[in-house]
Amino acid sequence: MAAFDYADATATATELLTDFGTACTVTRVVEGTYNPATGTFTGGSTTNQSGIGVLLEYTPQEAGVLQQAGTLVQASDRKLLLSVSGINNAPEPNDTVTFNGVVYTVIQAKSLAPAGYVVMYELMLRR
Repeated sequence: MAAFDYADATATATELLTDFGTACTVTRVVEGTYNPATGTFTGGSTTNQSGIGVLLEYTPQEAGVLQQAGTLVQASDRKLLLSVSGINNAPEPNDTVTFNGVVYTVIQAKSLAPAGYVVMYELMLRR
């Protein structure tokens, strides 16, 4: 039996998201080191990654499954299917995503990675 070609699956996912998705920006802010004498952070950084994805609403079934798993889905929450193309660092909770001019906060981030090969990311976003 031939091995499954995950690189081909990733290329297909990227092509579909590129054809039907929208450009977005994933932003990570690292605050740096806190100085208690001044009450400020120093040495922080901001990293922007340009990606492409499809923004979807959660179905009632998905919301129910997530709630059973301990995550309450709010009415304004959205699911973003994000291509791996252009994303060098996997998105994490508390990153932000700017999609069509709206800034969302990442609540959950999952790598869809069969056999350890990342095909795309699924993000739970909140306004």
